[in-house]
Amino acid sequence: MSTEKILQRILANRRDLTRKEVASAIEEKRAASEGFLTDEASARLIAAELGVEISHKGQLPKILIKHLIAGLNDVTVSGRVLLVNKPKVFSRFDGKGKVARLQIADRTGSIGVVMWDNKAELVDEIHLRELVRVKHAYVRRSNRRELEIHVGERGSIQIQPPGLNEDDYPAIENFLTKIHEIKKENKYINVEGTVGREYPISTFQRKDGTQGKIKRVVLEDETDHIPVVFWNEKAEEVARIKEGDTVLLMNTKVRENRQGGRWELHLDNSSTIEITPKEEDGLNIKDLKEGMRITFLEGTVIAKPVFKRVTTKRGEEISLAIFRLKDETGEVQVSAWREQAKKVKNLTVGTKVKLKNIYAKKGYNRLLEISTTASTEIDIWQ
Repeated sequence: MSTEKILQRILANRRDLTRKEVASAIEEKRAASEGFLTDEASARLIAAELGVEISHKGQLPKILIKHLIAGLNDVTVSGRVLLVNKPKVFSRFDGKGKVARLQIADRTGSIGVVMWDNKAELVDEIHLRELVRVKHAYVRRSNRRELEIHVGERGSIQIQPPGLNEDDYPAIENFLTKIHEIKKENKYINVEGTVGREYPISTFQRKDGTQGKIKRVVLEDETDHIPVVFWNEKAEEVARIKEGDTVLLMNTKVRENRQGGRWELHLDNSSTIEITPKEEDGLNIKDLKEGMRITFLEGTVIAKPVFKRVTTKRGEEISLAIFRLKDETGEVQVSAWREQAKKVKNLTVGTKVKLKNIYAKKGYNRLLEISTTASTEIDIWQ
């Protein structure tokens, strides 16, 4: 449907508006997108804002999160995963339903993703920090009047899809709060720190006679420390956590400690936890798992790096070097980005390297690989 036809449809349904007013609104929407939206996409957004339904074949172009509004259908949105909640089963008039939730972010903001029925099962394959593309989704407001992307029967989610560049999306570290910054106004925060002290799981009796579980630790960062309380399934999830482990806590509730007046953090099934064990002797390649943050990994180069320049969607040209690393337990591909790529471009077969502060993820071919970050350190020796 052309922009003109959409404009005519709006005028037919909103006789209180003039053609000049609608055309001006469309142009303002397009200009505000800084060239991201076409005239047609801008017109569809204005129609949705005015409550005018526009049917169409195909699919709207990719939209940044800040441009989403309630009422949009068949949208495509991409973002970095900030939160993963397991599926919940509920009863409805036609039987049992299932729902799971994500939170994703792009450079303009973050938004919740609600996955229904068989789509909810996809969360078992999705991990923090991954990039996802949500297709054929629709936008609604939640009971709390917050915008959400819904993935129903027609919708789909691609994990680490081709065509998306890691550097075009904000790192998860951009959404973290330092412990000393926690305030009374905070209801939910994301925080990362080291376990300074941990206590055994304890049980308690609920009012309905069932048994609950609770585990406490003290979390530290370079600014302060704070008590953390894990409830029920989350207590079981961190049962083997040790002092010195690094933990990332996403969507964590902030509460006032009744006894000391200080703040403490509480985690339940709406929270997501990532644990990086304290590695005394490093990690073997055979033990790598998708989504794992790795303190350090040692190995021998078995394939000369392929060095190239790649262009991000923002037009930024950056360096990438790809090589293979082997230890006594296996081998893995390493993707080194930006400055790290320049450090390894001249590596030769047989060179030994030690990679610090890296993570394991699935590449475009869905095979596990190691990827560097801005904080990665690389030691090289013969």
